[in-house]
Amino acid sequence: MKRFRVFLTIAAAAGMAFSLFGGIDMTRVQASTAPQTLPFSQNWADTGILTTNDDWSGVAGIVGYRGDDLTTSTGTDPSTILADGSATPIDVIANQENPDTLISGGIAEFEITDRVVALQGSGTADAPHLVIHLNTTGQSNIRFQCDLRDVDGAADDAVQPIAIQYRVGGTGDYANVPGGFFPDVTTGGTATQVTPVDLTLPSDANNQSLVEIRVMTTNAIGSDEWVGIDNISVTGGETPPAEKAFVDYDGDGKTDLSVVRNTGGGENGQVTWYNQLTSGGIQGPNFGIASDAFVPADYDGDGKDDVAVWRPSEGVFYIFESSTDSVRIEQFGQAGDDPRVVSDYNGDGKADLAVYRPGASSGEQSTWFYRTEPNGGTYYVPWGQNGDVPYVGDFDLDGRSDILIKRDSGGLANFWIKFSDSGAYASASFGLTTDRFLMADFDGDDITDVTAIRDEGGQLVWYTAMSSGTNVIVHTFGSSDDFPIAGDYDGDGKNDVAIWRPGSPAEFWIWNSSNSALSVELWGGANDYPVASSRIY
Repeated sequence: MKRFRVFLTIAAAAGMAFSLFGGIDMTRVQASTAPQTLPFSQNWADTGILTTNDDWSGVAGIVGYRGDDLTTSTGTDPSTILADGSATPIDVIANQENPDTLISGGIAEFEITDRVVALQGSGTADAPHLVIHLNTTGQSNIRFQCDLRDVDGAADDAVQPIAIQYRVGGTGDYANVPGGFFPDVTTGGTATQVTPVDLTLPSDANNQSLVEIRVMTTNAIGSDEWVGIDNISVTGGETPPAEKAFVDYDGDGKTDLSVVRNTGGGENGQVTWYNQLTSGGIQGPNFGIASDAFVPADYDGDGKDDVAVWRPSEGVFYIFESSTDSVRIEQFGQAGDDPRVVSDYNGDGKADLAVYRPGASSGEQSTWFYRTEPNGGTYYVPWGQNGDVPYVGDFDLDGRSDILIKRDSGGLANFWIKFSDSGAYASASFGLTTDRFLMADFDGDDITDVTAIRDEGGQLVWYTAMSSGTNVIVHTFGSSDDFPIAGDYDGDGKNDVAIWRPGSPAEFWIWNSSNSALSVELWGGANDYPVASSRIY
């Protein structure tokens, strides 16, 4: 995942140094391995791109390898072969006309009616494969498509499997793409079977300078058959921002100064929102009651956060949608749920109704519930247990929120994250259980960073684990009586360290990331509550 990017970069650099000082392999000049940007496609209709044996220099971004000794057995499942094969011979048998009679194994180019490049295993070509080199920078949801064509009409009827694999950074083992194993893609005596492939790569392939996709077969038991790899297509979606500026009511990309005040008095007193917009003007809607949870977000997708509350006594969201100036009322959840996990779970640019429901008793399963359309169906994900604390963030840059829980581990905070696209999970320890935590992007790479805020001797110390590096950034900012209210107040795409200090008047203290300057704004009163603090707990 993204947290391993530095390790992969270091590993790639080490691999480069090895190749530079380990001698020159002259066969490597017969390949074009420059990573190709998306969208990428390749069919084999052009007979001019492969004209000479073992020369891939005319094919941008694709190289064929014979795979000698990647396995020493016949009938090996190719999905079990994860080792790099780039040290095996580069291979292509060019200008062939009849797959039925070519018995050599490896990779061949067939100039048949529907020209194609194909793979076939043999006693020498133990695991022949194609490697496609891609640059996915700025792209997410990487989609790989191709057709696996049985082009061998001979009587041979081997079990001919195909595995689709990938790796990031150009070094190390490959990993299997989920759903990318095809146990037998040929039929003896015919050359008509076509197996379409349509896969989405795991999220660690998003936004990378080098991703390699590998298509591999192996030496089958019996007489192998030629499998064409045709109509290759790799596409992606432009990576959406992981988060908008929090508490941005006017859509200018900057966090607005916002406090709520119990103007009605008592637990169920009327609440008034006082919002000072960075674009100018003041909003002061009466919305909600004092016992509500404050959950502002962009529910209608107009680029502006909507004033919103969730009422625990009813399990109901009340949302004042800015696009229509109307109130949306929707039942979702029940007493005891936690609505702080409202976020965009499907990447459509709209906040989804969501609650986290703790397990009924200590150690019992907790469940996340979310709804992506007004009054639509409900999705649920079992994750965490009673006693855990839930958070959300986009940690894999796919534009969809991932879910994570914090669990006490002997006084240390242990986080367990479940990624939105693949369902894979990871864990990491960071901070103390007694810290307050914030999930927000502080380095502007659109990947959520984890910040622990700790009271040390009456001062607030902010520890941020940046996704863009291995260092923890530390800021001492604020006192124990202040409210941390990080947000993007200067509109540079990075969250700013900030606090709200109660008083008459109250003060917003903001450390602007764009110029490292301190600004102080007067807004609110001694008994107000700063809305931007609602996501820090």
